[in-house]
Amino acid sequence: MTGKYELLLPAGEMDSLIAAVKAGADAVYLGGAEFSARKKAKNFSRDELTKAVSYCHLRDVKVYVAINTLLCDEEVLAAFSYVEFLYEIGVDALIIQDLGLAEMIHQNLPDFDLHASTQMAINSYSGAEVLQEIGFSRVVLARECPLSEIEKISKLKIEIEAFIHGALCISYSGQCLMSSMIGGRSGNRGECAQACRKTYDILDDKKNAISKRAYYLSPRDLGTFEEVFDLIEAGVYSLKIEGRMKRPQYVYQACKTYKDILEGRDFSKDKEELTQLFNRDFTKGLAKGDKGKDFMAYERPSHKGVGAGRVKKKTPKGYLIEFMIDIKKGDDLEFLDDKDRTFRILAPFEAKKFSTYEFSTTRNIKIDSEVRRLTSSELIDKINTEIEKKKDKRPLEIKASFLKGKKASLEFKSGTYKAFIESDEVLQGALKAPVKREKIIENLSKVGESEFYLEKVDLVSDDIFIAISRLNDLRRRGLQALEEKIVKRRKIPKKFESKKFAKVEKLTPGLCLEVSKTQYLKNVDLDKLKRVYLKNDAISQESLEYLKNFDGDIFAVLNNIYYSKEEDEILKKLKDLGFKNVEINNLGQVEKFKDFNLHIGSDMNIFNSYAANFMFSNFSNSISLSEEMDGQGIATIDKKISGNLERTVYGHLKIMTMEHNPLDLLELETNSKTYFLRDGLGAQFPFLKADRTEIYTDKPIFLLDILNEVRSFGINLFRIRVHFKNENAAQLVDMAYEAIKGNTKLFYDKDLYDRGHIYKGII
Repeated sequence: MTGKYELLLPAGEMDSLIAAVKAGADAVYLGGAEFSARKKAKNFSRDELTKAVSYCHLRDVKVYVAINTLLCDEEVLAAFSYVEFLYEIGVDALIIQDLGLAEMIHQNLPDFDLHASTQMAINSYSGAEVLQEIGFSRVVLARECPLSEIEKISKLKIEIEAFIHGALCISYSGQCLMSSMIGGRSGNRGECAQACRKTYDILDDKKNAISKRAYYLSPRDLGTFEEVFDLIEAGVYSLKIEGRMKRPQYVYQACKTYKDILEGRDFSKDKEELTQLFNRDFTKGLAKGDKGKDFMAYERPSHKGVGAGRVKKKTPKGYLIEFMIDIKKGDDLEFLDDKDRTFRILAPFEAKKFSTYEFSTTRNIKIDSEVRRLTSSELIDKINTEIEKKKDKRPLEIKASFLKGKKASLEFKSGTYKAFIESDEVLQGALKAPVKREKIIENLSKVGESEFYLEKVDLVSDDIFIAISRLNDLRRRGLQALEEKIVKRRKIPKKFESKKFAKVEKLTPGLCLEVSKTQYLKNVDLDKLKRVYLKNDAISQESLEYLKNFDGDIFAVLNNIYYSKEEDEILKKLKDLGFKNVEINNLGQVEKFKDFNLHIGSDMNIFNSYAANFMFSNFSNSISLSEEMDGQGIATIDKKISGNLERTVYGHLKIMTMEHNPLDLLELETNSKTYFLRDGLGAQFPFLKADRTEIYTDKPIFLLDILNEVRSFGINLFRIRVHFKNENAAQLVDMAYEAIKGNTKLFYDKDLYDRGHIYKGII
């Protein structure tokens, strides 16, 4: 490692970790079998983690373990116990999403480095500044973060980590509820079902189809390649390659490719081989200005391999194929049939570049269609051989003194690490046959099964006698002592303590209304409301004029993503308009908007009482908990906190925030109209462009008929969200008001509405 950067590789299993280390990684990140956001990866058991840390540290490679899922109350203490285990085995840092767990670690293990996961959606200077203040040593920035913002963040002391290669999420990480709202599988819990890799068609504001079906939410893979130097120049220290789900050969080749780039070697062949291993086409990323067709893999969401040839014509036995690359037996080839469906075969033949081959098959293949190679058997064999041949043991020097009348003393040295040991007994002179000098050196040199290779032995000795078994024991003890020095295991410094949190005054229960346009306030009986939340276009003088006689609290709702310039603009606007109350939806906003009375929005993903108490003690007296929480989880939190909890009881929930606009793929101009993405089951998800593109649930949440049950969970603020012109805010407020008093019976129509997660929770 040069000191200017760190090349950080993924490891979903031990073979991938070994591949990364042998390819030259400076650090690896991985997940254990517990609390990891990549639950589909093989991941590491506790025994495997112990071995992984030893293997890496003995090769001067750091290990970061991801605990980057949201934790429910029942899991937090178990997660901390797991953290203690990771601390003891010498893990270098943790990648964390949950603020409650982070606070607990800061209090009890203050020297354990914490990296803020990209799941925290930190994208700005103010976000990184807050992380630095609360004790994080590194921020993993949102993939969308532009170079100009990175340059500002680099002025802080916190380290910057950024992705340079691999799969992309279309939504800001941590801000996607689409998978959980469709099927209950939460990306925030490591169970994302990848709704972004499905086909959709686009409907206009009148719900007329204006496109063919395509993968409108499926981005290409990030590939910065030589432009990685722009990130380093901007201040990025840790260069992260995505891929905990990828196989070892991919991990090895990705590391090798970027090592060659960073060290100034020709990487053209490496890039070709990495492309063969996995690609959806590459994008330089949103931060570099790619968008629309340059950013999206809208024709296919999966690995596309490389072009291999073309089907020329049908023959009596099958088809004549002209190949543009060499084909080996066992290559995974993809064909297109006469109905435009793909199928794959493992090549039972070999063919030379620019040759033709008659392929015998009974399948109907489309004439003039492209043949693609998804896997090269020769490349896999080549990489496996390289990994196998690479030696990665540490150099070892031994200095030994075997002098009569003294204890045997030995120094084992590897790099800057040293370990000293002595024999238990004083050495005696030999009465008959002394142990020969050559024999001592021979036995000390038997390090073959250890993690070291011997460079030299310096020996000072007299004519002494020592049993060979004692000599071997000294060697084993010395190697073990040196290994322990390098691996850096630790002991828990003190008994666990739980922090005492401040109590917050409880508000009387009440209704809250959120609107995104002033016109949605029309005819609303404001006397029935405790709070009004103004979002996007509704943050205006017109709205405030309409609400001038409102006795409750008026909040401006901040969007979950702002960059520094945008933050400054919205801050000035709110001050000019005279707002006193603000809902924040990103951790970075707590510092920038600290002079306002704050409400914690649901985009902050508060999922347990520890995180809630952290917020109550430091920033706010009211919280909208994560919309992924069920009623029982809310009730558990309510018993352990002193503060005010809010829940959406009506409204379309935002399930994605993204820089990408699907309309760009149709080359339509961005406008303020509502469009829809229709999935394969007919569900229609509205999306609109505010500061960024926001996608909403296909059906509104409807809990108005069970408000008193929701109240029994501990909720005392009930929010109605109105963002679309077909919704009648006045009617909804009247219905909710009567429901709270128990004066009306409402009918829940499952064809029109959804319960969200209030009953079913998430996986």
